[in-house]
Amino acid sequence: MSAPTLRVRTQLQYDYSAQKTHSLGTGAIDADIYQETSLKVYFVDGNDVSSLKRSSRPWVDADPEWIVESTSFPEGKTPKTLHTIIINSNIDVVIVVVEEQEIWMLRSDDNRWKNISKPDVSNKFELVNARPFVDVDDKLVVTVLVRAKDGTETNIYYWQPTNETWTIEKGLDASDLLLAEFIPGPVFGETFIDAKYGYLVCGKDISPAQGKDPGIAIVSGGVTTVPAPHLVAVGDYHSLTYVKLPTFGVPPLVFAVSASGSAYCFSRISRTGTPTYKQTKIFGSFQIKNIQVAIRKNIKGDQRYKIEVCALAEGKQIVHLVSEPFDDASLFDGDNYSYPKWRDFIPVVPTGADAFLLTSLDGFSAMIVSSDRNLAKVVQDERGLTWAYDEINIPSPDFVKKRNAYYVEVSVEDANRTPVIGATFKIGSNDYVDFIVNGHATIITGDSWHQGVTNGFGKITMTIHTYGSLAAPLLKVWVEGMPEDKVANILPTQDIRTKFKTITGQNLRDATNNITGKPLINPSVKLDTLNGVATGLQELMGAFSSDTTLDVPDASSSHPSAVGFHLDGSAARFRSVHGPTTDHIGSDGECHFSLQRVTRDGENHVVYTKLPLDHKYETLDEDKRLDVDWSDISLAIRNTVYNFSSVVVQKVGGVVSIILNFVADGVNRFWQGVVDLARQAFDAATALFAWVGCKFVDLFGWLACLFDVKQIKATAKIFKDQLDGFYNIMGQWIDNVVRPLDGDKTDEFLEKCEAQLVNTFSQAKTKMDGETIGQYDKSGGSSSANGQLDEEMSIIKIFNDLPSTFLWLQNKIIGDTGSPAEVKFDRPLNSIRGLFDTLRSSLSSMYDDETGDFKRAAQAVMDLLYTFADRGTIDGTKLTSLFDAIQGLMSAIIKHVGKLVKCVGDVAKEAIKFFDEILDIDFCKTGLGSIFESIFGESLTLKNAICYLIAIPFTAMHKIITGDYPSETEVAVAEGEEVELQASRSPGVSQLAKKPRSMILWRAILAAIHTVPDTLLDAMALGGPMKARGERWPVIPVVARQILNGLGLIVPIIDWFLTDPRKLIKGTWAQKAAVSVPAFIINMSITWFVVESFKAGPRGSELGMVMLTGSGIVMLSAAVWNLCTTDTPAPLIVGQFVRPLSSTVKAARFFVQKAKNPASVKIGLVVMVVDIVSGYGSAGAWLYAHLNPPSAQLLLEG
Repeated sequence: MSAPTLRVRTQLQYDYSAQKTHSLGTGAIDADIYQETSLKVYFVDGNDVSSLKRSSRPWVDADPEWIVESTSFPEGKTPKTLHTIIINSNIDVVIVVVEEQEIWMLRSDDNRWKNISKPDVSNKFELVNARPFVDVDDKLVVTVLVRAKDGTETNIYYWQPTNETWTIEKGLDASDLLLAEFIPGPVFGETFIDAKYGYLVCGKDISPAQGKDPGIAIVSGGVTTVPAPHLVAVGDYHSLTYVKLPTFGVPPLVFAVSASGSAYCFSRISRTGTPTYKQTKIFGSFQIKNIQVAIRKNIKGDQRYKIEVCALAEGKQIVHLVSEPFDDASLFDGDNYSYPKWRDFIPVVPTGADAFLLTSLDGFSAMIVSSDRNLAKVVQDERGLTWAYDEINIPSPDFVKKRNAYYVEVSVEDANRTPVIGATFKIGSNDYVDFIVNGHATIITGDSWHQGVTNGFGKITMTIHTYGSLAAPLLKVWVEGMPEDKVANILPTQDIRTKFKTITGQNLRDATNNITGKPLINPSVKLDTLNGVATGLQELMGAFSSDTTLDVPDASSSHPSAVGFHLDGSAARFRSVHGPTTDHIGSDGECHFSLQRVTRDGENHVVYTKLPLDHKYETLDEDKRLDVDWSDISLAIRNTVYNFSSVVVQKVGGVVSIILNFVADGVNRFWQGVVDLARQAFDAATALFAWVGCKFVDLFGWLACLFDVKQIKATAKIFKDQLDGFYNIMGQWIDNVVRPLDGDKTDEFLEKCEAQLVNTFSQAKTKMDGETIGQYDKSGGSSSANGQLDEEMSIIKIFNDLPSTFLWLQNKIIGDTGSPAEVKFDRPLNSIRGLFDTLRSSLSSMYDDETGDFKRAAQAVMDLLYTFADRGTIDGTKLTSLFDAIQGLMSAIIKHVGKLVKCVGDVAKEAIKFFDEILDIDFCKTGLGSIFESIFGESLTLKNAICYLIAIPFTAMHKIITGDYPSETEVAVAEGEEVELQASRSPGVSQLAKKPRSMILWRAILAAIHTVPDTLLDAMALGGPMKARGERWPVIPVVARQILNGLGLIVPIIDWFLTDPRKLIKGTWAQKAAVSVPAFIINMSITWFVVESFKAGPRGSELGMVMLTGSGIVMLSAAVWNLCTTDTPAPLIVGQFVRPLSSTVKAARFFVQKAKNPASVKIGLVVMVVDIVSGYGSAGAWLYAHLNPPSAQLLLEG
């Protein structure tokens, strides 16, 4: 693959997914986490046990892909407790105790529940809880706590698969021992001789030396000679947990909650002698209900660790605490153990949590938080920079969830501006990112990459959900064909950063929340305060900017066809894969300033103060410092946990330090630290906006790109009305024009055409000498402020500069692997299959003409196509060369057109009835259908899907070019003409006088929008070199293929309708003939699609390709005729010649394969290049015509 061009668009917008939360009930719950991308939660679901896990099947309409599955727990049993563990790295073992006093086990490698009996105890005992674990030999052990029903005695029994018998634990076999909780594990046996495991327990009469007092102890297990237990603490505790240290022989840290609600950590002091433990209170005055703890390893390879503790506190808060980093050597201090010091704690989930699970993911912290028994995954990256929050939902077509997201679209093109389908790409980042890539949920870290292939449109689409902050991670993208040591750095926030760099207080005063229609900031806020906020934003964005000297220049800085990789997009820069990213703060822009919130006369103000670079502060009281990571303090900002009063930023020598002052529990505190990533500016900006009462939801409403649903619906209705008009006029055309034709009249007319062919082509060559195919497809300049374009503006530039939001639905559909296999249409087609066979027979006779004229003429056209190796060659090809190539083929086609005309007349009307019904099939009972209905309020029929896919970008492009929405224009209808062809006004759209509708402009926009889907349809049907890549070819779901096939047919219908089809019925014979040419093509294609249920069209068939090529030749010939018989200006004529090129080349690969020509390997790419030239070239010519009246008033073009 040649060096690619990457076109990057990024936008803050809504993301829609068909999913719902799944109630986990109130039963037991436990989870296994294999790695950061693989989570499985088991929970008691009524009388069943279910699993919630990541699905291996990608669902684009349920982000990310979670599914709930029943484990088929035995009927008639009521689960009471549940615990799970992983064995052999990837096998789940689930142990359940049921109310019926049985113990059941499930292994995920067997997926069958097994009753493993229970200890042989008398009826006066009951089963309390059972836990699985693996001993020091990695063998599975199951333990169960039994208790006398009168509460006077407890015992623990263990079971192993080798003998499947229960044995009492000797170390806990005491008649008056009353255990409340127990945790088995090999770490508790390490300090006992011959013990392969042990127990952490709490309860009454733990130690005989302490009498009947309750306490915590460590006891050996699985041994016959029982050593004395190790007493950890005396007192009434619950919520036992522990953390195993990384060094063998170092006792674990034990954690528990006292009866009064205080949380404690217990650490062993001496390495020798009788074990004694130090008690340390953690979490201060917080009333704690439950503790979870994990150890995190630095994955950078320096063998440093930190201990992490989270606790569920009263008020449904989750409080977070980490230790100082430590290594193995630091755990020893002579004869004593030396455990790491604790840092400060802070609430990271301020409200709403009722349960959680905590684990470590190879350097990352991960909590599974339950809120009203609904789950979310909360992950902190390795460096403590961010908390990533992601809801855990399951697919459901009956519910639609709308979330805020950054949507990033990377279009990959080759030197010919052709989309590169199936190109390998890799995506990396500086830290943890959980996001959606081309419809697949995935996770990357600072040391891992996601690899995939570009989708059917040659794109990489990424959706990053936001939760209360404008900050977003940097993405590093490498695409096949780029140098191995270069990546494109993409900052989704770049356009917002640029906006903030120049923002003023008046801009903030004028800003509007586009969702509510209200001012962004309350009008009561004084302008001087807004000026302070604006200056603060400018300074923050400047201080946190990256070093642009590190940007790698494009290897191609001029025309995309030049050799070398190229980048187009304000949010992206090329960088070395090994160097600092654009998210790293550069050394430029030294500054020192403060922003302070003050109250004057009862009103809040924000004051900006510029400070000298060497300004010295009074020594800060270290007792008032909050020692937490940036992610914790930024989350506190986002969740308004603390009342922040000021921020001080100093940047000197590329080092940015921040001091945050705030009030916590009535005490003045501060956070001080160094930040090094540009995105951290947005955390501070979020706090700054909060000072003036502006929440994230308001910022989103101001900054996001949102659909103007009312106007899009109005445009879609115009297209749907045109389709309805098409059905009506086709019926009239077939009855009044096609069917009355008899063989003699048709033959007479065709003989006349053939006789005039040579003279007509000769005149056309003289008139168009010097005109080239690509002369109107210009690179263009920029649009003016009033929405009008300069006449050099390129249609492709307008299209490429659209916000990514306007193509979001297209990309959603192309990756929708979660919908049903296909849209069903079960009505019998026998009535037209015979007619369809007649059509195929007519095409076959044309191709296999015994004279060989058709094949020889077709080969001449193919010889011209072989020269189309790149855009430069095609763009520079003279139209006169095209005339020479098509003249002979046109002559060969004329001999057979009579048969085809009669055949189309017979089959078309019947096929159109089926076509209309197929378009109205509702497949809304899919996730995609629910999303569509949620946005637009209409069912997702094929007609709606296609018309809205066109209407979304069409509405935006029309507004950019003209300053008006499509619905604000209308067709000029002369007095006495039929009003049925005028698009009806949509409800809710202004009924004021409208501007004339430029049909030429509409055709230009349609051609541009249709170009890439047309290319994909050829890629799917013709295959080409891309399919030879095998598994790298992207999966195109059946539903997507059906919609794309419909799009490939409906766009030509709408385009044809814009050529004033009234002339088809009431025009002159010449006008009827000219407009009938595309009508024949459309009707033949409709027949093909109906018979194939829209899963395939004529492009996938040899005869179908012959039909399309023949149709393209006829359209080119009609353009030649139009050139010689009308005064149509050159731009429109060029558009007429360029547009049919796409159809003309359809059979190219078929002809080459039949002739076993060596060029067949390349011809597939040639077809795609010609699609691009045809679409964008004709669009460019028509846009030029629109911008240069009066030519735009001429409506009759082939």
